[in-house]
Amino acid sequence: VAACRESRDIYAAAGDLHGEATALRTWADAVTLTDAPESIRLYQQAQKLYRRIGSEGGVAAVVNNLGLVYEAQGDLATAEKMHRQALASFRLIENKRNQADATGNIADERMEQGDLRGALRLYQEQMQLENQLQLADARNSAPSALPGYNIALIRQLQGDLASAKQGFEHSLAIWQKSSSQPFSAYAMWSLGSLRLQEADFSGAREMYDQALAL
Repeated sequence: VAACRESRDIYAAAGDLHGEATALRTWADAVTLTDAPESIRLYQQAQKLYRRIGSEGGVAAVVNNLGLVYEAQGDLATAEKMHRQALASFRLIENKRNQADATGNIADERMEQGDLRGALRLYQEQMQLENQLQLADARNSAPSALPGYNIALIRQLQGDLASAKQGFEHSLAIWQKSSSQPFSAYAMWSLGSLRLQEADFSGAREMYDQALAL
């Protein structure tokens, strides 16, 4: 925070609005988990500066992060509004990487508000974007398992346990291959919950034990 404040002051003194906005945005990132109101205030300051210099990408990045803060605070309606604005901007500048992330954020909010059909459609859109990114650069773009994992969650909520199990197992295989232990643990926990729902108690215990070990 001290470094961000110093950086902001230097950029402001030099009249570098882009640098000042970026310092404010980084500052906001740093305090998101400890001081949400301050984080929102800093993001809004950065947003105004990015707008002044016509940086569509800067505005989109800030608005997307604002949405995450509002979501963490439980204000899902405002969070979704922010993420839809960000998605429109990312489409305008043809940034598919951030389009995929913003689409997933909107899907999260739709699911949390109980709109399973809407969330499913958005997660499927996110998966298509992720696949396009991987095809465009197979060397530098690893397959993303998160959209498939979230689709599996929705299938479980809808009672389609066979599809849910397939989705969880597929995501788990990708995360294990990339040595992503936190996500692997989530997938194991989900598979444990699924097996519990099927009354496979020994299988559920096995998956919970593996998740707990990670």
